[in-house]
Amino acid sequence: MHGYGVMSREIVRELGNFQPTHVIVHTGVGAQAASACASFWLAWGELRPYFIMVEPERADCFFKSALAGEPVAVYGDLDTGMAGLACGEVSPAVWDILRQGTDHFSTVSDLFALDSMRVFANPEHGDPAIVLGETGAAGLALLMAARAYQPVWRNLGLRPDASVLLLGSEGDTDLEIYREVVGRNADEILS
Repeated sequence: MHGYGVMSREIVRELGNFQPTHVIVHTGVGAQAASACASFWLAWGELRPYFIMVEPERADCFFKSALAGEPVAVYGDLDTGMAGLACGEVSPAVWDILRQGTDHFSTVSDLFALDSMRVFANPEHGDPAIVLGETGAAGLALLMAARAYQPVWRNLGLRPDASVLLLGSEGDTDLEIYREVVGRNADEILS
């Protein structure tokens, strides 16, 4: 968790006086999410952004735990393209932080994760290309799903003036799948 804390503190430092209205972070066992949540809470206090966690529909232990108000394990088929998030149990070490600090627990389908990989690899409006695999692209996947389903968009509190920080820390961990989904490899995208 300490390594993720360094990343979160660097984000706060790089943002300077700018503060996002929303933060979306993908959730496996919760270490990165808890670290970001705690770091942003310390940095911005009561003015911290709306904190959203996203995990695969088939591995939704945090979502179900939030509904139950206590850690809940999910069993069975955790098969998801977002393999880095295929976790069935909430880490007890992070539950208290995330239970108190998360404003919205959500799930997203693999189809949106695959689409978000393509969007990161083929940006518009002069944005730089970003190489993220299914796991790293989960935050954008949630935004894309919410955009397609307006009640979800409104439920996330997303307004036209929202500024969303997406945390994605996993690149193209499976080179073959990445090329199959995006149509090019990382070297081709970043050249």
